[in-house]
Amino acid sequence: MVGVLSHAYTKAIEWGQCRDHPIKGKVIKRKVIVKRRVPEMHHIEAAMSILTDKQGMLRHYIELKLMTGLRMTDMLSLRRSDIKPDGLHVTPSKTANSTGKSLIFEYDDNNVLWGTLESIKGYSKYIKSIYLFSNGKGQPYINLDADSANYKSCNGFQSMWQRWQNKALKTGVLEWKFSEKSIRNRVGSDSSTAEEAAERLGHSSTATTRKHYRNSPSKVQPMVKK
Repeated sequence: MVGVLSHAYTKAIEWGQCRDHPIKGKVIKRKVIVKRRVPEMHHIEAAMSILTDKQGMLRHYIELKLMTGLRMTDMLSLRRSDIKPDGLHVTPSKTANSTGKSLIFEYDDNNVLWGTLESIKGYSKYIKSIYLFSNGKGQPYINLDADSANYKSCNGFQSMWQRWQNKALKTGVLEWKFSEKSIRNRVGSDSSTAEEAAERLGHSSTATTRKHYRNSPSKVQPMVKK
């Protein structure tokens, strides 16, 4: 719209209809509106309650995502070899070709992360695959072929997610669907500080974190007269 208006002013000046170009050289910022609806933990737990034993992979996926906040492409690219003695090693795709910064999700004192990773490996032990999350044929739910037009397509996984969400709506455990991306928002919101959230989500600064991933209401003390 701005481009069309700018072109119109340029032509008007050429035709002698006006002298000034009020838009030329000016940067017009668009207001960013975050529309993603972030589920509370009880919404997520309610939806997970209808997952069957055959959908154990999806259950483990959500459990790990709630601990790491990794993007879907990074989650579905995880390999068994990424599990090291000191934790889960990940190089987010967004930083792989820029800063190259990696993340190490260290094992916690209660061994929750370690136990989740062991459960994931146990669930897929009969499937010969180098990936943590794969289909029955051992193939990942993400297309990693750089020469393919569907590079990093996750259509199969996204379809599975939508079937689960639709079932949750139909059975009444949810009143509205939540997206896979919103789990990352949940992790950002539940982190103790914006700095901690930025570190966990792999952001270079807290600006993006505060703008898009700190969605929970701020808790403030009321002003009290002394």
